[in-house]
Amino acid sequence: MASFDQKLCRDLVVKDPRMTLIDLRSPNDTVDTVSETDNDLTQSTNVRVNQQNGTTVLYNFANSTRVNVAPLDEENYYEILTSRNQMIISPKVQQNIRNTQFVVFGVGSTGGDIAVILAQFGATKITIADLDVLDGSNLNRQHGSYYSIGRHKTEIIADVIYDINPYVDLKIYSERIVPEKASEILAQCANQGKTIVFSELDDKDVIIEIHKIAHERRIAAICATDIGHACHLAIFRYDLGESIFAGRLSLEDARGMSLMALMAKFIKISEIPKEYITAVLAMMKGTIDFIPQVATASKKSAAVAMEAVIGIFEGKKLRTFAMHDTCNQQLRWSSRVTDLPLRIQGLIALLTEKRRLLKTSSKANGLVTPK
Repeated sequence: MASFDQKLCRDLVVKDPRMTLIDLRSPNDTVDTVSETDNDLTQSTNVRVNQQNGTTVLYNFANSTRVNVAPLDEENYYEILTSRNQMIISPKVQQNIRNTQFVVFGVGSTGGDIAVILAQFGATKITIADLDVLDGSNLNRQHGSYYSIGRHKTEIIADVIYDINPYVDLKIYSERIVPEKASEILAQCANQGKTIVFSELDDKDVIIEIHKIAHERRIAAICATDIGHACHLAIFRYDLGESIFAGRLSLEDARGMSLMALMAKFIKISEIPKEYITAVLAMMKGTIDFIPQVATASKKSAAVAMEAVIGIFEGKKLRTFAMHDTCNQQLRWSSRVTDLPLRIQGLIALLTEKRRLLKTSSKANGLVTPK
């Protein structure tokens, strides 16, 4: 890794939040020639790094004058970007994050947050695919603004990712993702090295194709779903030779059922928050024509999906299916799970003992403890 004055670079970034990366768009450009276009650059929201013939510099736009310029190449930038990961993310895991191909099908609420958090953690090889465009009802949970309405969600997420890391190798598919296209995208990424795929689309046929190719190519597949205030995480360890759909159903069975029936194979009705069931029933009655979603659940979903990635790289035995419902103060694991974390085990033991003491005290006083 190239050496650099870390304190100087850190001081430059901290001193003025308006400091950003600019692109010398020609090999003949110098910082002085770029400074002549200060006014234009200060108005630009789409500045990118030209990796072929550009030199990246830190640039301060304060008062439209050029100050505190320092060279910053890709290695140095990556070191600064991931510096706060240290002591939490091991060097080995960080290297895996950097070198793995991540494919995100669907970049709406949860998928968009997953793509962004991947870049924040230091992923440098990201593929995003989605046809959808942003509308006003998306702004309560998705990236974008009033001025982004009508733009492809892939373009909006690409802007955010490039702002985090202008050196990222980002592939964008702003088109309708049919099963054949999903297969092509996933196969191309798999040919380039270790791959992890996120299935965040709501097209059943595409979901099935993603699982089919992931299973054939031994690619780990992750699906994080925001459900009311809660989120559900499903991890399919095809990279370890796990059966298709974790052995819960075959491809033929999946093709013959609806999307809701397919989801029910992995999410128990008893786990779904009551407010979400109420909303689904209202939609079925025609009272509303949408599924309610909130930002807290989509952000939570992306967070647990990223934690799953870290767990994979750390070689941990991950729980296959889990429902996280903080708002209702519950963390529900699938019935298949028996190896709860020690902290959770301790909390359960504490609550159990507290309930036992309460029952004992109630009996002694002739009271009946509610069940």
